[in-house]
Amino acid sequence: MIGTTIQNYQVSSLLGEGGMGKVYLATDTLLGRTVAIKNLNVNLTSQPQFLERFKNEAKTLARLSHPNIALLYNYLQKDDDYFMVMEYVEGQNLDQLIRKKNRLPYQLVVPVMLKVLEGLSHAHAKGILHRDIKPANIMLTKDNDVKLMDFGIAKVSDAAKLTQASRVIGTIEFLAPELIEGKDPSEASDIYAVGVTIYEMLTGKLPFTGKSDYMLMQDIVKEKPVNPQKLNVAVPKPLSDLVLKALEKKQEKRFLNAKNFLQALKAAYPELHEIDSKYIDPEAPATTEGPIMGKQEAIPLAAAHSSKPATTVVDMNANKSSGKKMDIAALLQNKFFYLVLVGILVVFSLVKIFSSSDASSDENKDSPVATLNNNVTKNDKEESLVPLPEQPTVNEDSINLILNKKKKEENKGQSEQSGISDKKPAENTNSKKPGKTENEEPPPKPAPKPEPPLISEPVKLRASAILLLRENITPETAEDGQAVSFKVVAPVEMRGDVIIPSGAIIHGRIKKIGKIRMDLTFNSVTARGRSMRLERSESSGNIRNVLSKESFKTGLRGTMYP
Repeated sequence: MIGTTIQNYQVSSLLGEGGMGKVYLATDTLLGRTVAIKNLNVNLTSQPQFLERFKNEAKTLARLSHPNIALLYNYLQKDDDYFMVMEYVEGQNLDQLIRKKNRLPYQLVVPVMLKVLEGLSHAHAKGILHRDIKPANIMLTKDNDVKLMDFGIAKVSDAAKLTQASRVIGTIEFLAPELIEGKDPSEASDIYAVGVTIYEMLTGKLPFTGKSDYMLMQDIVKEKPVNPQKLNVAVPKPLSDLVLKALEKKQEKRFLNAKNFLQALKAAYPELHEIDSKYIDPEAPATTEGPIMGKQEAIPLAAAHSSKPATTVVDMNANKSSGKKMDIAALLQNKFFYLVLVGILVVFSLVKIFSSSDASSDENKDSPVATLNNNVTKNDKEESLVPLPEQPTVNEDSINLILNKKKKEENKGQSEQSGISDKKPAENTNSKKPGKTENEEPPPKPAPKPEPPLISEPVKLRASAILLLRENITPETAEDGQAVSFKVVAPVEMRGDVIIPSGAIIHGRIKKIGKIRMDLTFNSVTARGRSMRLERSESSGNIRNVLSKESFKTGLRGTMYP
């Protein structure tokens, strides 16, 4: 195809390939514009259902004309080849953006989804359902615009994502509960898919991820999604409530239609109607930064709309004038705060030394302890004029050391005087060394509490575990057969007994990597210096969950041998 000419379209390169065909970059030689050409696979043209679906998509797009929907320019047939000539959209889809940033700030999510809902509302008004709304089908252009793509296309080649039933078309993670139950698609099912899309953009996770397609569909039908605010505290409560409303199990509890959802989102955030590139460009993160704090991690600003304010960098001087609450988390990360704190401790310790040395100066003028205190006080005065070092805890420790030494020597002197007056007649017959008493003997250390024993016989695992990846592996660098290990975050229990303690390490390999999910095999567990063998232990999970820097929950199966 590359280098050929189809009527007045000259094909220059391949843009992508899907289950139903390929997409090429071409130039319209008559109008001088760049276009995208979809070509149905030759092996599918002989199958009526796929050819009919391809033609239906062309007819559907021909009825749509909206700035937020990719336009159809032409439909061509050449021998046994079928083509759709479409608007070429240059940019990146939201799935690619989520993979780069994991979570997107709500200041970007809201205006993007306003444009998606405007395009979807136009399609619904024409009686057209999308049926496959997801981040991969939403393009963010270089001009900060949004295009809704792929109307009515089911990518049947992706068996891990797509159902094979003729009535259910789409990606399982984005299917509404009623579609899984076999009901007909509706505007409400598109609304549900929009809710899942916003959820993933805000949290970096999908509402439901099952070990298998069956378990995933059961969760979608029966389980409630976790509140987005629990996964990302920067998500404002009004936006979280709108997302949960779109994810209601019953259709009648969701928004009536796309227009109703659009109006609710506009009413909640009237100021966020245009996409600001500073929330896309990593060089311009949405943060606040105090003048004394230096560089900090970029965190989206959500305090104005969230019941739980986002963690931001705080300028302590600004807090005094504005009357806002000081952010304790940011304050504890401030080195200046610790320097001030240590300085206060140093001054307090010096005052204590001065007061104690003045009170006992008449009695201990000639004693070595008094001389030591005077020297230390003089040195501390000189050192207080010198800038504090990078590790201020050294000064604090040295002062505590001197105070403790002084206290011990004073106690020692008192014990010696009392020993001389009370036991003077028996001085020559006493074989013990002077200056030591029985009370100075250290108390015996308590015996360490024995740890519970590990398993002593094979155990068949039927439990859940919360794991955390130990290696630095990303979805782009992960490979089939690659060795991996996970830390057990919480104890694994069966029937009330701890089978695998917290902190244990589970070793395994990546069995297979799909586009969204990955399969794992576990072969051993290391705990308390012992290794236990695992047989027939496999698991699976969402790639981004397993390979993230956060813990994830999975099922443990198989047999563990001591």
